[in-house]
Amino acid sequence: MTRMRLVVVTTEEPTYIPKTFEGLFKTRLRESIRLVVILPPFSGKKTILDVARGQATLGVRYFLFRGFQYAMSKALPDPINRYSVEALARKNRIPVMKVADVNALGMIDTLRGMEPDLVISVMASQIFSKRLISIPRWAAINVHPGRLPEYRGLMSNFWVLLNREAETSVTVHLINEAIDGGEIVLEKSVPISEDETFHTLSNKTAKVSADAVYDAVCLFEEKGGKPATIPNPAAKGSYFSFPRFDDAREFEKRGLRIL
Repeated sequence: MTRMRLVVVTTEEPTYIPKTFEGLFKTRLRESIRLVVILPPFSGKKTILDVARGQATLGVRYFLFRGFQYAMSKALPDPINRYSVEALARKNRIPVMKVADVNALGMIDTLRGMEPDLVISVMASQIFSKRLISIPRWAAINVHPGRLPEYRGLMSNFWVLLNREAETSVTVHLINEAIDGGEIVLEKSVPISEDETFHTLSNKTAKVSADAVYDAVCLFEEKGGKPATIPNPAAKGSYFSFPRFDDAREFEKRGLRIL
């Protein structure tokens, strides 16, 4: 079997994304990942302070918890660092590039020269341009920790809990210029337990995301780059943004927990 050429674009985040990569790197895809591109945890005019304020919206305990994990991601040496995608990639001898803008001309040229079969977004913090989407031989795909089209956007695990859903999904879809808007390649259901917290559900979806990416890549491989897809009509779904302070208080009022 010819080895595929995969490029993964992600964001350095210490709590959930590394769990997806731990799972991915345990599969045969590890040998096919030619590059991991790491973006800043913010896009546009946002700064690291904006990210910190967003975490604080979810409560002091969660803010301190995330701060501790961020500190561990910077302090621990690579062999024992499970909080950093960069460290995990280096441990698995996979090249890493840290870039400010995945759509910059230099980055586009680099990716084009690699001739990837698939470009895979794992919680990437930037929207892909048309030029980037057109580079891979088969497709650019994204793994989204929510059911589509119902839960497009950010923090799906928060909103499904607030809406008292019995289950959620991890969805792999084709990337187009709309947010979470391309046709769906596959979905994996994730049950929500009665005592589920935002943190435990986010851990679940992060781990299932590794399985979803693996299965989606296998589908592309088996179908010569053209797996069957299903529609993802934006008109039938909703877009969710990062929770505001009032949303977090309503979450708490309903007896739900972040941690």
